[in-house]
Amino acid sequence: MGVGPFRLLYVAGSMRSGSTLLAELLGSRVGAVSVGELTDVWAALRHDARCSCGELASDCSLWSGVITDMRGRRELTHETLERLQLESTRVARWSGWVKAVRERVTCRSADACLLLTYTEDLLATISRLTGAHTIVESTKHGQGFLSRLQMRGLEARMIHLVRDPRAVVASDLRSQERPGAGTGMPPGRPVWASVVHWDVTNALLGCIRWATGGDLVRYEQLTRDPKAVVTSIYRQPHGPAPSDEPGVSISNSHVLVGNPARHHGSNRQITEDVRWRSEFAGFHRRLVSATALPIWWLVTRSHRSAMRK
Repeated sequence: MGVGPFRLLYVAGSMRSGSTLLAELLGSRVGAVSVGELTDVWAALRHDARCSCGELASDCSLWSGVITDMRGRRELTHETLERLQLESTRVARWSGWVKAVRERVTCRSADACLLLTYTEDLLATISRLTGAHTIVESTKHGQGFLSRLQMRGLEARMIHLVRDPRAVVASDLRSQERPGAGTGMPPGRPVWASVVHWDVTNALLGCIRWATGGDLVRYEQLTRDPKAVVTSIYRQPHGPAPSDEPGVSISNSHVLVGNPARHHGSNRQITEDVRWRSEFAGFHRRLVSATALPIWWLVTRSHRSAMRK
């Protein structure tokens, strides 16, 4: 089935770049809904994970309806959900993303086509049940966005979120030093792995954004003036009209997979996390500056910025 008539705003970027915040802001506008990361949504449905609203998926006002609605047309057994999750995980791996996207375009793989069909139906069902004409997804990786482009009738646009690599690496180190702190964030990586991930992710996302005409948002820009960034994105033809409501308001979301929603409420004060300036110094900071800042400079200057339109 086709997926219109609604639009998809796909928030992409390196981990620890503020994608949760941006997705929550975009999803709080009238006529929009944020669904978090969809890479592991099939496993979350299979295991009846807890939604960000506080309810289990089977009791959530959104996801329980999605499950019931889709079961009227699709097979949603544990075996099918496991098969969908395995294919979704394969797509998420950088080592196999070219093959995965090629198979999805040509339908050479039965599992690739199954995932495409079920994801199309999932998005269409969410739009129909919520009445939203804009769905915000924060799966982050470029492979997911390329697969969304193959969906019939779906107008998808990528919002590439970029944060200073020194801040991202410092956040990784902070999480690595305090594992299991209850933040809900994935475990941190060593400096070299964090730098490589940031470089490769943002370089490839920059190429995809350039090829597809997406928008770029800097984390520092977002935290400095979140309302201006969100309003600028929604002024484009791929979103609802911007709201004139004062302040920054973030409504409750229905996210099964992703970082915990930490910003709910109206008129929130959003500030940039600058702890890295004092915590991250010495050899590691110089290493990141030498290896990642050149790519950061190219990515943030060779772009079509949402704030410049």
